[in-house]
Amino acid sequence: MRVPFTIYADFECFVEKIDTCQPNSSKSYTKQYQHHEPSGYCYYIKYEHKHYKSPVLYQGLNVAKTFVREMEKEMWKIYNIYKEKKDMVMTEEDKKRHETSMTCHICSKDLNGDMVRDHDHITDEKYISFSKKVGPIEMRFIDSCRFMPNSLDTLVKNLMKDQFKNTKEVFNNEHYELLLRKGVYPYEYMDSPEKLMATKLPFKEDFYSKLTGEDIDDDDYEYAKKIWKTFECKTMRDFHNLYLLN
Repeated sequence: MRVPFTIYADFECFVEKIDTCQPNSSKSYTKQYQHHEPSGYCYYIKYEHKHYKSPVLYQGLNVAKTFVREMEKEMWKIYNIYKEKKDMVMTEEDKKRHETSMTCHICSKDLNGDMVRDHDHITDEKYISFSKKVGPIEMRFIDSCRFMPNSLDTLVKNLMKDQFKNTKEVFNNEHYELLLRKGVYPYEYMDSPEKLMATKLPFKEDFYSKLTGEDIDDDDYEYAKKIWKTFECKTMRDFHNLYLLN
């Protein structure tokens, strides 16, 4: 069942190196070699029927705690929207469909005469097919990666240009088409807040991933340089924030 509000959030982290001793190779082991400390986040609230608010970007201290506090504030704002009673506007067609309904539009079970109308509490404009539960309040976090049938890079490549509606809403300028692909970011190079102050893009070898054991190719590095130049990044903080926003 579709929900009226969905919050999409993404974090970036400083990938701090961990000094450890060499484990006993004769036994199975897990070796920790990195610690991820959040460096920033961006979240976007998608409302099913219209624009709700612009993306929220944060880079600073206490990233995780700040995010949780902001989520609590957003949750209460949405909760208060649904507490406010508004008159429902139904067309004659809506009324007829409601009065003749025999089964629930959500579970498809017989209504047995128990018909309930639901509507959009923000626009008041139409009879829509979703239900809500506002008490007790529940805030649920879901890792979207677990529901994706393929890598983000592959899924992005499968989209047509006109399907990037939210991206176009945020980057509504001549540079929009540059962002219609997965970005490039030097995850392991960014190991401390000091790296945010760097005034130039890192070298290609700094994009190496120890996790995958792979470098980026020349095309990806050229793309990263083009993004830096086109969006007039002055520091890696600008590059970091742009990567989060996109």
